[in-house]
Amino acid sequence: MKRIGLISLALVLALGALGVGYAAWTDHVTIEGTVDTGSLSIGFLSPRTHVVWDQTGPKKDGEHIATVEIDFEGEIGVKDFLGLGDQTAYEKLLVTIDGAFPQWETDIAFYIGSMGTIPLHLVDFDIYDPDGVLEFFWVSDPSSGAWSGYFYAVDPADPENWILTVTVGGINEGDQIHFCDWDKGDLIIELHQPAEQKHTYRFVVEINAIQWNKDE
Repeated sequence: MKRIGLISLALVLALGALGVGYAAWTDHVTIEGTVDTGSLSIGFLSPRTHVVWDQTGPKKDGEHIATVEIDFEGEIGVKDFLGLGDQTAYEKLLVTIDGAFPQWETDIAFYIGSMGTIPLHLVDFDIYDPDGVLEFFWVSDPSSGAWSGYFYAVDPADPENWILTVTVGGINEGDQIHFCDWDKGDLIIELHQPAEQKHTYRFVVEINAIQWNKDE
């Protein structure tokens, strides 16, 4: 019995030692890190974005009364685009129409380029009045090949209240733009009868895009 007791004690001590060893080997180590799989970024390109023609209608001393100017906000960076050279990309395109009158029109050729490292799909555009005076809404299906919308002050359901038309053409929903690649579109702007004479209108355009292999 004494011998059996000694053997049992030895087994207990051995198992205890194994438990300590097991506990030591089941400790864990936490490793933290960041994996960069790519970036998605798109912007309006300057100086390539430009006014194609900017005035129609009356002149004074040989000069058109109404003018349109474009500007940019939110610089993203500079990149060399094939066929365009070095371009600065911006998040926002600002359009200012000064001295406008009903039936006045203009055409702005805009260029957008991918500043990220993964391909993207164009979704649509956000257009709004930065002063919050006028509201904007789309009235056409982008899948038709062109976006068309109106700025209004009251009752958007009544075309008599539509002040300014903005049509985005030459660029399509779902267009895929690759790294260092670009696309071109046109902003056709027309003022309607409710527009104030010689008034200044401003609006901002922003681009919405998603990763090429993702749904909205």
